[in-house]
Amino acid sequence: MDESKPELTFGMSLPNSDFVYRLIPKDLVEKDKFTPRIRGFSLSREDKMQGYGLSVDWSSLTTPEESIARVGASFKKDTIKYKDYNTKDIYSLSVSFLKSIEAILDVVHDPKMYPTPIEGSPNNPSHSLVIFSPEELEKNETEIYSRIREHAKDKKQTVNTKKIEEFVHVYRSTSNT
Repeated sequence: MDESKPELTFGMSLPNSDFVYRLIPKDLVEKDKFTPRIRGFSLSREDKMQGYGLSVDWSSLTTPEESIARVGASFKKDTIKYKDYNTKDIYSLSVSFLKSIEAILDVVHDPKMYPTPIEGSPNNPSHSLVIFSPEELEKNETEIYSRIREHAKDKKQTVNTKKIEEFVHVYRSTSNT
């Protein structure tokens, strides 16, 4: 077994020593170009209906470029048009930091894998979820999201745009075969 890659087990708790990536729309980043707005870490109504999980990518199984490229290989909701991957920034979050927040129950591996390629829905073996306690989150939602944002603000990832473009091309071509 390759020692550099963790074992892929759906639902497993990520190691405290690891990191996850969170994609943030560029329009949710402050004018300083580094500080993400709180909304970039908040749960949508749909997230709350589906178990209070915030989507992230496990850094041990992906790169920032691959995470952004998967956006470019995904269709916009209810269309067959690809999303614009140039509209995303990516931030790193420490799993141990996230787990230290009382309202966060766990950070778990939740890969999105399809047995047959689906155009507009690329496989994502790194997909993971930050699972919130609904009761704890409702008590102090703004403060919790603010803590995550403060942790992330100095952890914006530098990306290689040429690599992103290459990955987008590969992901798009392999999902429609």
